[in-house]
Amino acid sequence: MLGPVLSLFPLGILVNSPSMPSSGLHLKMLNSIRGIYRAGERLMDRHAQPDARLEATEFRKGRHIFVFGVWGRSSTTALQRILNSSGEVCIWGEPGNYTVDDLVGLVTNLKRMNEQPEYGERKRILADAFRKRDHSANYCMAFTELEPVIADLMSALQHLFAPVIAVDRIGFKEITVRGIATLQALRELFPQAQFVFLFRDPEPQWPSVRSMGWSTTKTLDAFLEEYRRLAEIYMNFGGIFLETTSLYDRARVRRLFETLGLSSFDEKLIGDGVFAMKGKTPLTEHEALQIKGSEASMAYQKMRAIEAAAWNSRG
Repeated sequence: MLGPVLSLFPLGILVNSPSMPSSGLHLKMLNSIRGIYRAGERLMDRHAQPDARLEATEFRKGRHIFVFGVWGRSSTTALQRILNSSGEVCIWGEPGNYTVDDLVGLVTNLKRMNEQPEYGERKRILADAFRKRDHSANYCMAFTELEPVIADLMSALQHLFAPVIAVDRIGFKEITVRGIATLQALRELFPQAQFVFLFRDPEPQWPSVRSMGWSTTKTLDAFLEEYRRLAEIYMNFGGIFLETTSLYDRARVRRLFETLGLSSFDEKLIGDGVFAMKGKTPLTEHEALQIKGSEASMAYQKMRAIEAAAWNSRG
């Protein structure tokens, strides 16, 4: 309702109109109108970009979705777009630089510290030492009150993942993880969350990765090691495994959506090649043989078997 009303009284006209008397009353009226106008703009902004951050307890109970790829060029962006097309979840892009690893790790570490009674006791000893001016007692594990710190960090997580639309489910996609501890921490913080692990045949993946020029996987050896490392972390943790080729199969995407509790998706995104890489240098015979004989290739076959078993169990 405010939009049409405010549009009838542009602030610039009221401020600059030569017909308005420059009196004290005029200035008071002008300031009052300015206040109403700005309040209306703020209200419209809130409706245009709803702040959908949830209360902390509800936020932790959410059936959120976390997507991890076995390194880059594994179609995590394609899946992000498909999931977001449901309008029922907001999946963010890659936080990068192990941001999530550090933040969730810090929260869970502090929660564990807070559960250990010696920290509270040593804090009391430290306070007594200052009060009595006697620092002979042992307070080496003394630490501040952790509950407010944990609450602030959880608030930071909520801000980091806050959706741009009014939905209760959030998530992010990432192409790497420091270790299994990050996934365990995410599950501890969000016990109802679902994890999707995207993987790709390393033979066609390597030319795409090489064309990106990423410093950590400039060589085939480095890529194969990172592929193996990530695949083992994801398989040891467990979740929904999905080969990139499954994103070209509407039936499989529908079944994925059923598993994730999402209703529908934009079918035009299935097989969308907007992010396809062109002009890649093809594999040499030596590279193909090296990949086939690698632990990364063995890990790829294991993930394929995990996905096949899951599809068969779903009927």
